[in-house]
Formats: sequence, C-alpha cells, structure tokens
Amino acid sequence: MRGVALLLAMALPAAADDLPALFSLTGVPADDVLNVRQSASATAPILATLPPGPGVIEVVALSPDGKWAQVNAGETSGWVARRFLAPVPGKLPWWQMQEPLHCFGTEPFWKLSVSRAAQSGLLLSPDMAPVKLAANGVWPGSMNVPTAGVVLDAEGISVHAVITRAECSDGMSDRAFGLGATLLVGGATIGKSAPLSGCCSLVP
Repeated sequence: MRGVALLLAMALPAAADDLPALFSLTGVPADDVLNVRQSASATAPILATLPPGPGVIEVVALSPDGKWAQVNAGETSGWVARRFLAPVPGKLPWWQMQEPLHCFGTEPFWKLSVSRAAQSGLLLSPDMAPVKLAANGVWPGSMNVPTAGVVLDAEGISVHAVITRAECSDGMSDRAFGLGATLLVGGATIGKSAPLSGCCSLVP
C-alpha cells in the first residue's frame, strides 16, 4: 500500500507551476470519505468531506512540502492529502487553451465559458442577452509564461480575454481560484466597456 501511495505522489505535478489542474480521487474506500481540512495538516479542523467515486476535482495549489492539495468543496476551500489524488489522464495544461474554462466576475456580474480547443464561447451578463461567440484567435501560454489569451467574436461584439495564473477570489465566497481573467468587451452594437476582471476555473 505504501508503494502505491508513493507512485501516486510521484505522478502528481511536481510544482505549483503545473496548477490548476484536474484530478480524481483514488485510494478512498467505498465506505469512507476524504476529509477537506482548514489547513495543510492532519490535525486541522474538517471543513467538508469528499465522497469516493467517479468525477474530477480541481487542485488550485500545493502546500510547500507538496503533501497537501488545495481544493474547493461547495462554497469553501480547504486542503486534502495529496496521496489520495491522481491526475486525470489526457488533460493538457490550462495554458494550452485546449480544456474548457469557466470564468466569471462580479461588480458587474458576468460569465464567460470557453469550450474545448477555444473554438467557441458563451458570454452572460445582466446588461445583455446571452451571446454565443466564435474564436478567431488563441494565444497559448507556457509553463514559463503563465498567461494565455483568446479573442471571441459575434456579430457586433468582440471579447478579448487574458487568462493568467494567479491567486483569485470571487469576493462572494471562501472558494479559491488559481486563474485570474481580464476581459475587454466592445463592438458596434454595445460600444466600449471598462475592463472586466474575475476568476477562472477548470470546472463549472
């Protein structure tokens, strides 16, 4: 059992530069749960629990010793033992812009979903009807340059989105995010708006 845990730990990202990323729970008995703790310690208070089974969870950050992973559970964030997480096969780093991104902000409220391979997107805002967008330019980043961009257009509307690896808070909950976003929205039908700022996640 110890050898399996060691192999799983070696399979996880070695540095925070690889995050955020998607993982699945592993090694949790069917009749048990994985504790989400307030801090990266086995004696820290339990904030929530995660059931075993299929599904993915986003790891936002790692503890300095790499033994704990920061995740979100409902409207709060906490820490789980890293040895119970395994990377989801076939997932590319977020900065390659091949995986779906879900971005949002407040004051004003907005949401932007970018589909796989950034071929399309959906912009939601109280100021306008839902806008379906088509991508006409994608600029992947890299591990050394953790910033990526995408331009999405609809008739009379253009959205320039810049995604950057950064600690981010939605200002409404205790959730933690590993990506920040800046949007420039403009076009013939709406004119120009002030830049919008918010957070992004790899899960809806």
